[in-house]
Amino acid sequence: MKITSIDIIDVANDFSSATSKWRPTVVRVNTDEGISGFGEVGLAYGVGASGGIGVAKDLSALLIGMNPMDTEAIWEKMLRKTFWGQGGGGIFSAAMSGLDIAMWDIKGKALNVPLYVLLGGKSRDSIRAYASQLQFGWGGGTDKAMLVSPEQYADVARVAVSEGYDAIKVDVLAMDEHGNWNQRDLKGLLPDNILRLGYDRLKAMRDAIGPDVDIIVEMHSFTSAAPAIQFGRMIEELGVLYYEEPVMPLNPKMMKQVADHVNIPLASGERIYWRWGYRPFLEDGSLSVIQPDICT
Repeated sequence: MKITSIDIIDVANDFSSATSKWRPTVVRVNTDEGISGFGEVGLAYGVGASGGIGVAKDLSALLIGMNPMDTEAIWEKMLRKTFWGQGGGGIFSAAMSGLDIAMWDIKGKALNVPLYVLLGGKSRDSIRAYASQLQFGWGGGTDKAMLVSPEQYADVARVAVSEGYDAIKVDVLAMDEHGNWNQRDLKGLLPDNILRLGYDRLKAMRDAIGPDVDIIVEMHSFTSAAPAIQFGRMIEELGVLYYEEPVMPLNPKMMKQVADHVNIPLASGERIYWRWGYRPFLEDGSLSVIQPDICT
């Protein structure tokens, strides 16, 4: 089997704005045996999303004529036979991932087995899910809006739990008191009024749903180590399941600093790439939960 062509599909077809909300990119790898595989370039939102299209296009030219069943050789070629690939990063990694997923899709179709069989077999019949990003609203009965008051946060928590979720995730710090998202600087020591607003929102949610529903506190890496420690210590008493991306993962020592000073398990991973990126966190034990995004 040989790769004959690769299509790169801009699903939204809208790159008119650097901040267009949803811009998924899909690749379709075609073969001489009539089997095509699909993969996603996992940069569907945010500044830089359009970069994945260009990298996927450049990488595709290297793969024509190769056997899509040789997934490891293809991955190594994309990494080691390109100058920028060996430098890593989210844009390059996402393009590689989309193409890699498509190759595995072909392999599963050619062998007529589910992909999980090729990756070692099924190890569970179900997986726990949580309601995510509740600061933007939740549920058909709740307006999708930027939530401000602790009472609003309590209301959406109740809605999510009423739908059957036994865990929720929320960023209670990045929304200011006027409903502006990610507009204030959360780097450096924060004044009590900012920290207290986040605490009051989270406390309202905990009071609303009781102790038996888990709460994940999302930070989006907006905070540096000092405020992450400030806020983490403040919310320890509220029974947080884990503290997600309290600092950006570019400097593993900062994550370790937070882990050493906050008594909540830490999580990160959607902006950590390849095994080399995860290595320092696994070695120093700072992360209790890793969150790899297979599309990046």
